[in-house]
Amino acid sequence: MFEKLQPGSYVLNFQFLVLKDVSGTCHSFNFELAIAPVNDFQTDVNAYKHVCKAADHLPDVELGVLPVSTFQWGNDDDIWTVNSLVNEDGKQRDFWSRDFEVPRGSGTTTLIFQLHLGYRFLTGDVAVRLERTDVQEVDRSGNKSNKIVAFGFNGYNQHSLLHSIQEGSYKLVLYLPVTQNKTVSPCTPFTLSINTSWQTREEDIFSCPHAKLPKDFDSPTLADSADIIRVMDRFLVEDWFHSFNFTVTQLSTIRVDATSQVPLQFELNQQYGSGWRKISSDVDGELFVTEIPVGNYQMNFYYAFLDELVFCPFLDLEFVLRPKNHVEDRLATFNCPGGHVSTIPALPTRLTLGTFSLPYTFSGTTPSGKENIYYAFPELGGVVAEWDVVVADDVYFHLTIGSYFITSNIRAELISSSGFVQLRSDSVSLNNNHLVAELQPDTYKLRLTQFENSGTPLVTCSPFTFSLYAEQLGDWRQRTFCEDITVLDIPSTLDSLNFLGFDGSMKIQNNHWLVPVNVSSRLLVEHETFFEVKESSMIRIYVEEHMIDIDIELHLANANGTIIDSSRPVVTGANAFGEESFAKTVDPGFYVLKFLFWNWENAKTPCLTFDMQLAISPVSQLPVRDKKCTISRAHEHLWPSVPSSLKKEDGLPYIKEFSGYFQQSDVAGFEEHSYNISIHYEFDIHLELGYNFLVGDLVLQFSRADKSFTAYGDNENTRNVFNAKHLPAGDYSITIYEATSNDPDAVACSDFDFFMFIDQSKDEVVEVEKKDNGWLPTDLNTIPYLLYSNELKLHEQAFLVFSSGISSVAKTIKFELKVASLFHLVIDGGQNSAAPFLANLEESQPKTDDLLKVLQPGSYTINLYSNRDTPHLFGGSVSLANIHLSIQPYETMKTEVSQLCSASKARWVPDEVSIRETDGYYHYREPNARLDSRQVTITGDLYTIPFEVEEDSIISVQVYYEFLWGDLRLSVTNKAKTEVHRGNNDFNSNDLQAFLTPGEYQLIINQPLGWPADIDYRLPCSEFFIRFSISAADSGADRVDCSAYATFPWDLMSPSGGSADFGGPMQFGRLDLWSNKFLMNGDGTELVSAFSLSEPSLISLFISQPSWNDLSAVIENSDSQVAIAPHSEHHTWYQQVSAFKTEQTRLTNFDIELSYLPSSWTSCAQFSLGLAIAPIKQLERELQAACTGPHTLPPTTMASNVYQSSSYFTNQDIAAHTSTNGFAYNMEFTITENTDLDAALTYNPLYSFYVLRVYASRGGATDSWSLFSEGSWNTVAEEDNTHSFTQVIDVRLDKRYPKYRLAIEQTKPLIEPASSSQTYCYPFNFVFQMGSGNQPFVRYVEPTQGENLNSERDFYVELRFSDKLFLHSEASPKAADRTRFTRDLLITYIYLQDTKSSAKKVYPADVRAPEDNPGPDDGTRWLFTFSSKNLEYGAHYQLTLVSGKLFDEAGKEMVLRTVHNYTMAAFESRCNGHGTYNENTKKCICNVNEHRTGASCNECETGFYEQDGKCVRPVGCDDRSCGCGPSSTASHCVPLGVCSPSTDPAHPEAITCSCDSPKYAGDRCEKCAVGYSNYPMCTQDKCDPPCEHGTCTDDGTCKCKDNWDGPACSTCAPGFSGSNCETENGIMKVVGMILVVLIVIAIVAVGVWYYKFRRVTIGDDSGLVTNEEILMEGIGQKPTALDSSDSDSSSLGSSSGSWDNTKNVQAAQVDSSLSSDSDEVVGGSNLL
Repeated sequence: MFEKLQPGSYVLNFQFLVLKDVSGTCHSFNFELAIAPVNDFQTDVNAYKHVCKAADHLPDVELGVLPVSTFQWGNDDDIWTVNSLVNEDGKQRDFWSRDFEVPRGSGTTTLIFQLHLGYRFLTGDVAVRLERTDVQEVDRSGNKSNKIVAFGFNGYNQHSLLHSIQEGSYKLVLYLPVTQNKTVSPCTPFTLSINTSWQTREEDIFSCPHAKLPKDFDSPTLADSADIIRVMDRFLVEDWFHSFNFTVTQLSTIRVDATSQVPLQFELNQQYGSGWRKISSDVDGELFVTEIPVGNYQMNFYYAFLDELVFCPFLDLEFVLRPKNHVEDRLATFNCPGGHVSTIPALPTRLTLGTFSLPYTFSGTTPSGKENIYYAFPELGGVVAEWDVVVADDVYFHLTIGSYFITSNIRAELISSSGFVQLRSDSVSLNNNHLVAELQPDTYKLRLTQFENSGTPLVTCSPFTFSLYAEQLGDWRQRTFCEDITVLDIPSTLDSLNFLGFDGSMKIQNNHWLVPVNVSSRLLVEHETFFEVKESSMIRIYVEEHMIDIDIELHLANANGTIIDSSRPVVTGANAFGEESFAKTVDPGFYVLKFLFWNWENAKTPCLTFDMQLAISPVSQLPVRDKKCTISRAHEHLWPSVPSSLKKEDGLPYIKEFSGYFQQSDVAGFEEHSYNISIHYEFDIHLELGYNFLVGDLVLQFSRADKSFTAYGDNENTRNVFNAKHLPAGDYSITIYEATSNDPDAVACSDFDFFMFIDQSKDEVVEVEKKDNGWLPTDLNTIPYLLYSNELKLHEQAFLVFSSGISSVAKTIKFELKVASLFHLVIDGGQNSAAPFLANLEESQPKTDDLLKVLQPGSYTINLYSNRDTPHLFGGSVSLANIHLSIQPYETMKTEVSQLCSASKARWVPDEVSIRETDGYYHYREPNARLDSRQVTITGDLYTIPFEVEEDSIISVQVYYEFLWGDLRLSVTNKAKTEVHRGNNDFNSNDLQAFLTPGEYQLIINQPLGWPADIDYRLPCSEFFIRFSISAADSGADRVDCSAYATFPWDLMSPSGGSADFGGPMQFGRLDLWSNKFLMNGDGTELVSAFSLSEPSLISLFISQPSWNDLSAVIENSDSQVAIAPHSEHHTWYQQVSAFKTEQTRLTNFDIELSYLPSSWTSCAQFSLGLAIAPIKQLERELQAACTGPHTLPPTTMASNVYQSSSYFTNQDIAAHTSTNGFAYNMEFTITENTDLDAALTYNPLYSFYVLRVYASRGGATDSWSLFSEGSWNTVAEEDNTHSFTQVIDVRLDKRYPKYRLAIEQTKPLIEPASSSQTYCYPFNFVFQMGSGNQPFVRYVEPTQGENLNSERDFYVELRFSDKLFLHSEASPKAADRTRFTRDLLITYIYLQDTKSSAKKVYPADVRAPEDNPGPDDGTRWLFTFSSKNLEYGAHYQLTLVSGKLFDEAGKEMVLRTVHNYTMAAFESRCNGHGTYNENTKKCICNVNEHRTGASCNECETGFYEQDGKCVRPVGCDDRSCGCGPSSTASHCVPLGVCSPSTDPAHPEAITCSCDSPKYAGDRCEKCAVGYSNYPMCTQDKCDPPCEHGTCTDDGTCKCKDNWDGPACSTCAPGFSGSNCETENGIMKVVGMILVVLIVIAIVAVGVWYYKFRRVTIGDDSGLVTNEEILMEGIGQKPTALDSSDSDSSSLGSSSGSWDNTKNVQAAQVDSSLSSDSDEVVGGSNLL
């Protein structure tokens, strides 16, 4: 896109459409974005306007037939000549193309095509694609076009193409990928360069240390014998196709396993007459055939090279061919456990590898040291076992599996928390798989897998061994000092499945056997390897010469592994050469292979490894060879001839390939042969010997004639290889010799292959730049960089190979500055490594990885130097680094900094890290953190932020900054600083992600280089953005983006309850809800959805979950919290279907509760759910109306292999076939061979609850039936088909059971008529198919039939094929994968045929894999979507396959044997008699007075429900019961909610309303909800928080009602109180105080009176006091206290505060006043 944007906020949205299975790979994409102010944009345009011409000025280059030598278009001036393309509005177009031919190379060469476009991306970009004109593609419309070979890829202001291409015709096309705007940019300037070169595979000899793949596996150097071939090696992929031949001399079993960096497929072909016939092909890189007959065979390998050039492509191949009877003899020794239950290693279900649990060892042995044998059963599927592995630290992880490759290849894989397969185990020898890894903190899934064979398994069970070792990576490196190589420990025993356990034979070779680590501190270290041979056997071993003197001895031993006599070895490896080797035939018995490591030189070299090859084989299995060569050959020896002299004029390179033989010597000596050769130029040499190590080992020696230089070949699996480069001219000697003397019993004629390659050395810097690594320019004075701009921001990753060591310049980058500029260059090697190379601007200057300075106008050169001295196969050293470079005019920089720092702001002070205890979460964000003028000059740590985590946690920190002004780096260390995690540098940012175990840590923000003091401008400040978060490690699911899935509805009654997009909400007791993308809660909590019913109803519930989660559902009466027992229920391992009947007669609330046990490794766990609810009365009417059409039941005896019908069962039918076990409609049939059965029964689950089951009988006088298989449900993701469920049986019938019974079963009917005189009809569609496998076919179609379908909706049809689908192609059938190419073909191979017009065909608009597919995708299920735009009303369609297009793997055509008709609703009936159809708009206009709505007027308007064919309101409801919307008129109300009738018959007016929108509130939706105003518009307020008791003003503040206050009008105003702030506090306080005073006066008066009265004595008149006196004395004489109380009360009454507090104060004052009164008053008060 290319847009001009006005000021404002924007969101750039990305949509990722998953069009095929994307599991197991890490998907990334190329993305370039530029945003600039229009003024800056115009400045860029003005800089190049002068090159814009009136017409296009395009590259003038003709390619023609590319030469077989290097081709470069033009010289430097031509390459950097600016071309210009005149921009035209509204046109994305191809504007330049050239046809060219690629000739045939030399057979070992490949053309590398390299193109580079430079431009200004913001003002106009250009793109390239490469087409093949001699290969055509056909789109769905039948149009042909050139096959697109590759597109270019974007870099910074540039577009590049790097591709390896084969012989053929091509077209190179330049095009505009986006519409240009000529008003803002008159032209698009660009540069173009093209380079081609031929890469010879001989040159790969030095860079790719892999053997060539042989053409003949019958070769004596490969075959173990005439009947046995065992090959395991890494081979070089030299072309897109390779094949090899081999011969089978007796019925045999074959297994092949192959992997490569490039996609590959392979197949096994048998010779058939003069041609070849394919008999099998690989499945995910593995091929297994249990029986292949005698004959000639060929293995073909096909490679699909990708867009980018793959250097050194290799093939890891394991190939074993054995006579089947040999394998079966060994199978008889298997002791499979009973019950067909796998026995697996007893690892913890959740294995934690952290500081306190390491090192961890699972030895896989018994306490007595015997090897544990575990068992897997092939019939149980591909996954044998799996465990969660929580890695809490950097860990060295080494797992070993031993299994018999020929019978079962058990492998291991590690899957990261993101779901990607991180690592798979590799073979180091046959029967031996290793997974060695350096793991970073994460939660992994460790999974053991076995090959799933579609045919009959060869073995009942698969035995295997298992061991695991893990330790902290730092400890392992400190112990072994090994990095970047996989080392192996010398085994302690060979008596295991890994080695001799299968048949007493083995071959193993590795270059990195680990020397015992304690050898550095001792003179001698010994290691013993025990084994047993059970028949006479040959043993051969070779140990390459090493700096540690390694001796090998073979000793006789006891059964417990102790050597019988250590002074008398059977044989030793000592010989006349530096290596150790022997070959010996040994008798049955126990042996120890003893290794002695002598450290004579006190070597301390880290990571000591050695090369060893070992082979053992029973003599009976050795290749059959002539004892003497002269028996069948002319001579005793056939050695290759080598020239005595080589000069340049003799031709370069010199290549020699030869197959020879020699007569082996006995113990008397070694066989050897030498050559002298004079080479007259500096040269590179490659020598190679191929042999069968077990019976004939050879070694190469290469030396100067004067013996000043001597070197030996490296031993590999089946060859010895010598490589050397840059050797000076001179006289040399080549020697081929036997490494050891031969056992006299095994001396024979030995074959070998010889290969020699010599070429002149080339002194050049080799730079390899890949698609993934960007392009490192050599000149910045070009369009992408500084030609039309004074500014540059470059972030690239470069892979450089330096041939001249670390002292000389490896690469230069020149540039020119027009104005004084700030220059900043940083080089880094990633998170945990130093800069791989250094730089300066003048060779005399110091080298550095961080250069920040001001440069004056002029020309400059950046010199790059290697910072490593690591040997490389090319010579010199290799480096991969990130380069960050920014250039900006000095004055521009000062202006920008001044603007930034003009606002006064304090330097940033980080918050204290406070992690929430509840969930271990912390988050901090500061977008404008500032560094002050002092901080910007600091080189070193700027901030140290301490924090502590109390559980395993994930820390994520990002800083964003202006790189030009200063670089920032992040790191996290523990308190002891023994653990360091560093951030990763990217463009203007540093990103740190780490896994932390509990402990104290500190986050460090570091500035590698402060603002230099020699720059005259003092940087006043700098700013950065920081984001810092910590979360508990077990909350990883919360960090996964699951936005593509739907939240499960929480309220099925309300439009805002989450069900509206899936068929809800419920309308008058009826609901049809469906989605296949509901999301489970990430924390495993229940999902709950509420609904209400007011009459007896039937509920159908369907759940399917494609992931491994234990999911179940119940329906509960939420009032009584009692679960409803299902009427019928059926479970499979991934499905649950239930039917419930409710009997309530008044409004009752229910909950659907979904509970599940989540899989810890599943992110975004999803499930499918279909829910149908309907009143039973409505369903009864529908069942009575269904009794139309033919009533034909399937035959009870199936005589045909194909049968289908659409009919119905009546209740009388059901009664006739019902017994005590329920309804069962049985159909019997017989078979005579193994047969595929496919049956499908489609029905409405609100009417019926059918299950398909198959029973088998062995026949006889009395049939005894046993359950053989039962069906599962399938449902299509379309609303119309939600309740057209299909029960599917898809099973292979065993001919050992000749009789079968297919039964349609139902425990009890869901709905039955009240009397037997009534007839209910339960409709169904039934399809029955049988096949022997000779003809592939469509197993089932869903839906099977369809009537009165809605053509305004897309129509979905799912097809399942009997076999994996292959598509027609011109060469051979192509496997139907999930790619766009396949989809585009498939939608042309299937269509809906209009039965009334043969010319009308409707093709699918899309096809994909069904999303409810459980388990792995087997490529048999496809979901086709027919667009509603192409469907016609009233049309009758029949599903049709195009003939000759769809096949199985064997090339047999797929057939559709059943008929599937679909009828669209006709014009006249579209509106169901409740409206008028408009043929122009193709829509129904519903009759207003009938209150109908919907596409077919078949639904009732909101607020109405269907009763007796009419839409009526609930009793008590009218159209204005729930408020009227803003679009209402005086005569027509648009309700704001759904009215529900009263549940109390005595008060029908007590209706309730469910508001349609959350912006309405009130019992009758009569007011706006909080946060909304202006009823009935109820627009959302700007106030945050919303106003509770007031209105929101335009400026976002609340204007409160008189008695309310606060920012949200949620508190009472001063002087008001109460729940609604309706009480004025001032008046009430006065009134209250007066009452209190009067009460107190009364109490005091009574008290005084009482006291006075009690003092009167009888007979003493003087003491008599009258009542009046009492009153006068009590009131008149002591008024002060009461007066003061009254005064205080008055003052309190006028004060502010709450009434309660005032009351307390008043009471306290009254008590105080009384206490100060006379004794009489106090006494009276106390008395009262």
